[in-house]
Amino acid sequence: EALSLLAKFEFNLKKASKHQENLVKAKDALGLEHTAQSNAITECLEEVADLKEVWEAVMKPYDELRDIKEMLWSGVVMRKVRRNLDDLLAEMRSLPNRIRQYDAFTHLHDEVKGYISGHSLMADLKTEALKERHWKTVMQRLAITCPFAELTVGVLWEKGILSKRKEINEILTVAQGEMALEVFLGQ
Repeated sequence: EALSLLAKFEFNLKKASKHQENLVKAKDALGLEHTAQSNAITECLEEVADLKEVWEAVMKPYDELRDIKEMLWSGVVMRKVRRNLDDLLAEMRSLPNRIRQYDAFTHLHDEVKGYISGHSLMADLKTEALKERHWKTVMQRLAITCPFAELTVGVLWEKGILSKRKEINEILTVAQGEMALEVFLGQ
């Protein structure tokens, strides 16, 4: 979306630049004085080219993050998610400094770092102690309406699971206590 918007903007700037060149040629042909040529359009074109380079560079990491977010929760292995996030962060850090200074990079970088910092909570949610009833509570607290079978890693992140760590940990503690009680009673 950003790249198509930049392409439209670049097209319009190139058109304006061509019009400006034609005006200068027309004034020269008519022998009219013309004011000094402004570099504003050229500077804008350079900035658009830089922005396109940034978006093209961060597109692959954005796509990789989207792939992680689309993983179904029921089949996800959290070690692989962590490895993918770490690889993504390392790949982003290898980008040149001129790309790393833009907000598009900074936003994605901070988002990935946030997911890495909340990884332990997500890994804890893969415990067998969490039964269907506990998941119903988790999903209610997060206002998730999709069926559990369609739940993805991204839905959990987008619904703010990392910001509701205390509530989720309470549900985990209850679930682990119930499981310990079941094991004790089973003996």
